[in-house]
Amino acid sequence: MKLCFLIIIKVMENINKLNTLEQENDVARELREKKNNKEEASEKEGSLRERMTRARQALDLKERAKKKLEEKVMAPAKAGTNELLKQAWLNLIDSFGLTLIWINIHVFLRWVLGDKLFCKLGEEWLPKQISQVVGKKDEKMSGQAIRLVEVMALILLDLLVLICLIIIVAAFMIILEYAEKLFGWLNFIINIIK
Repeated sequence: MKLCFLIIIKVMENINKLNTLEQENDVARELREKKNNKEEASEKEGSLRERMTRARQALDLKERAKKKLEEKVMAPAKAGTNELLKQAWLNLIDSFGLTLIWINIHVFLRWVLGDKLFCKLGEEWLPKQISQVVGKKDEKMSGQAIRLVEVMALILLDLLVLICLIIIVAAFMIILEYAEKLFGWLNFIINIIK
């Protein structure tokens, strides 16, 4: 009989513990619901500072995603224009200077469109992995050195082309002047055109 009473007492204790656990779970559930309701209410209402912070965070996430997508899309195109610029420099003599046109177009488009598609002069020679090997600082230093050489070479070549064009135009004008003196019919043709 004692054993029965002990079993009954143990069962009652377990039932009390279960009731207590259920009550604690109910209390915890109510607290969670209140907290969720408060968060929802504060999200809708909240102070201006909190709403602005949440809005900025949302914009930052959107901007980061947009930048990553843009980098993935633009990276192959930029690599292509880099290779075109590199080949233009390599084939400058073979093409009798005609690739200088593309080099100048590349520089102009970089000014207009920015560096998303077109690299700075000198960057086309640097491999992609150089920042991992030498670090960002040394990469910038080596890029600046190459850039300075390329900019000076481009300016020199453009001046040389300009001087050649001036000489050609001047020679053509001299030839026309002498031809007009030698042949009076040129003056006749000019008068007809006017």
